[in-house]
Amino acid sequence: MRSTKRVHEQDVSLLNYLPRSLKMQMHTEVFKPKLITHPLFTLLAQGYDRVCIKICHMAMSQESLKPGEELFAYGKEAEKVHIVDWGSLLYCEGSLPSHKDIHVNAGDWLCEHVLWMPWVHR
Repeated sequence: MRSTKRVHEQDVSLLNYLPRSLKMQMHTEVFKPKLITHPLFTLLAQGYDRVCIKICHMAMSQESLKPGEELFAYGKEAEKVHIVDWGSLLYCEGSLPSHKDIHVNAGDWLCEHVLWMPWVHR
């Protein structure tokens, strides 16, 4: 079976030469469909499109994980919200795997708490 690597913006050096306005448009095209899966950001996009564009341009990024790689660790301070775009992962509540583990799939959000308050992964 052949594995494929997802290409991210930082992998394509020519994108650094795009004008800012075009980069903003590109980020909006890439990230807005994921952003508006959350009810708050759906409302925000409907009434304040410029704010939504700035969020997509300044606050969103992509990250790929290999099988078995951790997205975040128990006891560490949360820094960002994660939206699962493709594939799935296993969320282990606590420091060790347990019967409470949750399968997280594409379209799901993780660590939303960090939008509203300081948060430590637990």
